[in-house]
Amino acid sequence: MNDVPFLHTRLGRFVAVSLVVHVAAGMSWGVPAYLKAREEARLLAEAAAAKQAAAAAARAAAESERLARLDAVKERIAERLRADHERLVGADLPEADRAELFQQVLARLDKPMTDLARALADDAASEGDLRNLDAQGGKDAVGIVVENCDQAGARVFGEQLQTNGQGYGLVANGLGRAAVRLHDHGHNGIQVLGNGTPESPIVALFCGASSRHPQQDAGFHLYDVAKGGRLLVRDIWYEGHAWSLIRATDRGSFTYHCGFVAPYYGFQPEQGRKDPWEKEIRQQVLPLEFDGFRGEVCFSLVSSNGAGMRIKPSPDLNLLLLGYLSNSTNDFGKEGERGQTVLTNFRVQRKDGTGSDARPGFGELKPEWARTMLKMLRETRPQTLEPVPENATDARFFRVMAVGREGLRLEP
Repeated sequence: MNDVPFLHTRLGRFVAVSLVVHVAAGMSWGVPAYLKAREEARLLAEAAAAKQAAAAAARAAAESERLARLDAVKERIAERLRADHERLVGADLPEADRAELFQQVLARLDKPMTDLARALADDAASEGDLRNLDAQGGKDAVGIVVENCDQAGARVFGEQLQTNGQGYGLVANGLGRAAVRLHDHGHNGIQVLGNGTPESPIVALFCGASSRHPQQDAGFHLYDVAKGGRLLVRDIWYEGHAWSLIRATDRGSFTYHCGFVAPYYGFQPEQGRKDPWEKEIRQQVLPLEFDGFRGEVCFSLVSSNGAGMRIKPSPDLNLLLLGYLSNSTNDFGKEGERGQTVLTNFRVQRKDGTGSDARPGFGELKPEWARTMLKMLRETRPQTLEPVPENATDARFFRVMAVGREGLRLEP
């Protein structure tokens, strides 16, 4: 047996030398690379930490700015409330009592004020936007009032705006230039009062739902047009307790397209005999009534369930009933007393609910007159939200609920 140690052999010495050379080479390359990698990792960690700190600082600054903006908006709202409070209370109370009462008002309105301020301070909203707001005015105050909104080119726009009032949900009072456009609108009554000129701006509702119930004041119509106001309503359903849906007695223009109206007590008369709410009104008028109205009314593809129509003497009435469907007793007035009224494509629902049957109409549908009666429907369409002229109101409501004595009131 050979007792020579391995390292003393040629192979052993070769292996030892190779190992030393490889270790030396590895250390000469690997240690600096390792140190460099550690330094890069440290720098990356520091950069990430600095980025996180900067982001946290930015969030804190943005939150601080948001809260400051919110407080500033709330203060402006409070100042407006304070001015209204002083105007209403005046000298009725000593100054100290007025101040104490105002603090009680502020405390009671803190949540709605915060909601309103948050909507007004929303970065995603324009200066005139209100978004995701529930404005509750109670039974004695208007939910939202928009004043000084009638400049040339002004616009009031609502998307999923809900207006409900003890009286009317929405009141457009005397506008002369502002366009009012409502998309997917829910309401319990709309009143449009013109400014006395023949060309009052059009209040247009495109799609929605409506109802009215005994918790609200009796005697208000679903739609009221007067003083030359102009209203277009299309693609909307009504079902509720309110009896008087339309009672046109003044002047203006009203177009109702693709609507359905169903007053509960019209198709549930036995319930109406038990319910005292609006009982006297139900004995005096029909749900759809024209009494001395001066202007144009167009019903296009409107159907009714339990809503009779009556035309009282109205020599200046222009009424087009185009594709009207009814299941009620109607009184279309006497020839010579109902102005120019045309009933065409009239159908009556069968009592057994199996469909409807055509019934004779009356009146001559002259092309020029028909174009006049359909003008509002044909020319008023939804539009994109293009910029309005400088210094003109551009009020936009997105998913806003306005409730009060009136839900939303628009003033020139």
